[in-house]
Amino acid sequence: GSALYTHFVQPLLDANITYALLTRTEPWHAEVLATLARLGDITQTGAPGAELDVHASLCALWATLYRHRELLAAQGLPESCAHLQTRLRTMIAFIEEQFDRKLTLREIAHSANVSDSEALRCFREGVCASPICYLNRHRLNFARARLLQTSLSVTEIAAEAGFSSAAYFDRMFARCFGESPTLYRRKRAG
Repeated sequence: GSALYTHFVQPLLDANITYALLTRTEPWHAEVLATLARLGDITQTGAPGAELDVHASLCALWATLYRHRELLAAQGLPESCAHLQTRLRTMIAFIEEQFDRKLTLREIAHSANVSDSEALRCFREGVCASPICYLNRHRLNFARARLLQTSLSVTEIAAEAGFSSAAYFDRMFARCFGESPTLYRRKRAG
């Protein structure tokens, strides 16, 4: 019921814009993409005051989207894009609900009633990664948060995140974040 919600959030929700295709050649698209990249950097570093930086970036992002809401609504995405988006959302929701157990490409594809090759295509076009790569990224982000939020051991967090071994988790974490889980936790322990 706030003025911000009524004037800025509700109009975008009412426009029923579920997603947008953004390119770096359109200046305001590039601005949105740069803000999203900045948000990713902020959340990965976890520096003091990061919550304020996230808030400021989200406000800037929302303002840009609001200013261009007519263009977004008029974008008229082809039906094939809508199908891809629906399938992708279904598979991502499945991954995010089931990430803590062993998942196969077949199970991920089955969650959206598509073939393995269609699941691969949807992920490649929608998030530029394979379903298994997306799954591992989700697991690593979950584990990274748990390292800072709990005092569980790295081995316990690895199991909680769905990794079959702590050694594999350590390698994947270091490859993704540039340091071991133990070092990551030690540097950011507050």
